[in-house]
Amino acid sequence: MTREEARKFKFSGEWLILRTLKTYTRTASGRCWKSHPDSITREVITPREYENYITAVPFFAGWGDGASCRTREGYTQAGRVPVEVFTTGPWNCARKVATFEIFSLSDLREHAGARERAVLDEAETFEPFKVVPGHGLAWTLVTRDGRRATFDEAFLRWIY
Repeated sequence: MTREEARKFKFSGEWLILRTLKTYTRTASGRCWKSHPDSITREVITPREYENYITAVPFFAGWGDGASCRTREGYTQAGRVPVEVFTTGPWNCARKVATFEIFSLSDLREHAGARERAVLDEAETFEPFKVVPGHGLAWTLVTRDGRRATFDEAFLRWIY
């Protein structure tokens, strides 16, 4: 995605967007990045927050002093959109990798019971949840008060 495309990026609709933000620092020698992240933050964000994140890429890409910001596009239920954003701070002191998983809320609601709908509407964070091989990955959505619901990404179905 070019800087101009990122500046004009628009995203709207009813989507469940899961953002995983991994923060890396340099090794003790300062020559390369650590292979494991220092911190991992997982949260559910709105389409507006996702749009703001992508439109800020040109600003951070031109910050100077070795700072950079780039995206990797991929295919999701929303079409071909940025699915990863790589940001390196000035003087190469820290690197952040934001990964986005995008799902259609209408598809998830269609297959959800009353309990899952309530969690889906109030979800703030999520956790990856491994399932039986051949089924892919599942996600557990978590609300502020601790209620949970898990759905299978491959089949868009809820796991009980």
